[in-house]
Amino acid sequence: MVTDKERQRLVQLAGLLDATTQRAAEHRVTYKLAARPGSIASGEEKDAPSQGLHDDSYVGAYSISRLMIVVAEGHLEAMRPVLPDKRFGISVLARAALEASARAWWHLEPNVGIRERTRRYLSERLYSLHQNLEVEDAAGAPQEARNAEARMGAIEKEAKDQGFEVATNKNGHPFRIGGEDRPGSGKLITAMMSSVHETMGPFMWKHTSAIAHGTLYALLPMLEETKDPFDSKQKGVTPAMQVGDVEWAVAVGALGHAEAFLRMCEVLGWDAAMWNKWRLLELWQPLIKERFGWQDKDE
Repeated sequence: MVTDKERQRLVQLAGLLDATTQRAAEHRVTYKLAARPGSIASGEEKDAPSQGLHDDSYVGAYSISRLMIVVAEGHLEAMRPVLPDKRFGISVLARAALEASARAWWHLEPNVGIRERTRRYLSERLYSLHQNLEVEDAAGAPQEARNAEARMGAIEKEAKDQGFEVATNKNGHPFRIGGEDRPGSGKLITAMMSSVHETMGPFMWKHTSAIAHGTLYALLPMLEETKDPFDSKQKGVTPAMQVGDVEWAVAVGALGHAEAFLRMCEVLGWDAAMWNKWRLLELWQPLIKERFGWQDKDE
């Protein structure tokens, strides 16, 4: 049962989600997804040939970041129709948005240089193919598995041609480029959200993961008692989040996206005024303070 006051809060949340995704889309149209002259990205693109990097590799390093941010926005948009029902899926979508945003945030680290950015891009592609290979093996699809292995070999060659070291695993598959592993999502989310609050990232990653994986401690508080529709003498339960938990999930998903989008603006030289994270935080200070004791920077 949703009260009128709760319904109003949910309408406000829907408005925030709409504004977030619409403004992001408008920003991309304004700048045509291009790096502005004098930006970090434009400088890196000029340096790339002298560092022996292929066009496809260093251009792809920026493209994958844009893709991940659009994916995060897709998860935020998917929250919109399920807000009124306060379903578990809102937390699952928040988790997915955080994960995609954090991956983009990592690829868009401002001062790593084009060579490291390219290495991360090649590592991302290689990780993807390892996941693909596992899926094809599980599906019993040997031809598709061989195709994945062939694409791994192509990435290995591409990396070595550009001067990167490539390590192989016991199966002979390339798995590490440049001596550094691809960081996990939890580590990246913790780092990305640390500018908001040091415990927000790890808490929300673990909590939303528990909901996504059906862990009881996270699910049981979100059950509401109802009448059994088939037996009036019996009671049942239905899944429903508290409005405060819905607000919190949406807030964290939106804040993660904002952190990644801010980095994209910084690297590509776009105007980031509308994405100022402290302005965005003003909308969510009460929730953040309540959960984590977070204080304004000036307090």
